[in-house]
Amino acid sequence: NGKREQTKLHRWITNAPDGMVVDHFNHDTLDHTDSNLRVITHAENSQNRKGASKNSGSGIRGVSWHKRVNKWHAQLFINGKRIYIGYFLYSKEAESAVMEARAKYMPYSQEALSS
Repeated sequence: NGKREQTKLHRWITNAPDGMVVDHFNHDTLDHTDSNLRVITHAENSQNRKGASKNSGSGIRGVSWHKRVNKWHAQLFINGKRIYIGYFLYSKEAESAVMEARAKYMPYSQEALSS
């Protein structure tokens, strides 16, 4: 028909259908091996986000400083719902708790893959 079509390599390798995304779960977008690619939904892919948001005060995903309590607050959001983890004196404690919770509640996260 004379029209060209572009397809990204990882979508071609996995034959991903429309509406699905291809996740490089080790976060290396140049690694197109079968063991690093999986076809999942956008919501599942967001569980495997790397690091904190750019505007994060703590620099740790899921951890923020709670002024009223004067402690680090750990929480997760899954499908728009908040999962409260707790308050901690030290940011490292909050980070450990959040990573443990991600392994438990987010099966597509890097933490769940490594457990």
